[in-house]
Amino acid sequence: LVNDLAVVEGRPGRELVTTSSDGTVRRWGWPGLEPLETVDTSALLGRPMSLHAVWPAPGTRRLLAGTWKGSLLDLVEKDGDWTAREHRVPSRSVYRLAAVPRLGIVVAAGIEPSSLHVFDLASGTLHPLDGAGLDGMWVVPVPGRDEVVVVGLDGVSRYAFSAPLPDADGRRALRVRAWSGRQTGAALQTATLLPGGALWAGTAKGELLRFDPGALGGPPLLERTLELGPGR
Repeated sequence: LVNDLAVVEGRPGRELVTTSSDGTVRRWGWPGLEPLETVDTSALLGRPMSLHAVWPAPGTRRLLAGTWKGSLLDLVEKDGDWTAREHRVPSRSVYRLAAVPRLGIVVAAGIEPSSLHVFDLASGTLHPLDGAGLDGMWVVPVPGRDEVVVVGLDGVSRYAFSAPLPDADGRRALRVRAWSGRQTGAALQTATLLPGGALWAGTAKGELLRFDPGALGGPPLLERTLELGPGR
């Protein structure tokens, strides 16, 4: 099974990157679908892997991949060789990834059970993110803003991020604020943000629902600061 895919500016043209249940990440030319490369994470880690979420960095020399083995993989290519660093999570699967490019972070949504994390690209570290009680399943970036929207079985949450400059010791922190709108029994499982800001979410009941993330305003439900540590 191909479980996730993304189109990105690659080397040098556009590429399609896919993850599969067989533990491989594959690069394809886009839109012609010429096979470019297969990265076998099972071989890199020395045990069978099964992948779901994917996020490729521009240039496709760094890839994040969620597994069905309770982890997030940080895959880096240098001089033609790939390395894999595994970060454990409490969920069975990292199901979806969404980047906040200006801050150099990627938000990871896990399922079974639900969990949220922030991956800091500069330090290569993974940090728990407060789910604010939402049983989340899917996360999408908000274009042009340092925000993501999380949908789940009981509603929608919006997260806004900001990163002050490092202190004198090089320590870095990420400020997190979240707003949430709950709808008991919504059973949201997937979502996309369309131009104009409308959020369309698919449900486990076969419905398609429209939400306005801009309505999630007022005082935030939570405010947190995550210590990220120095960049590598």
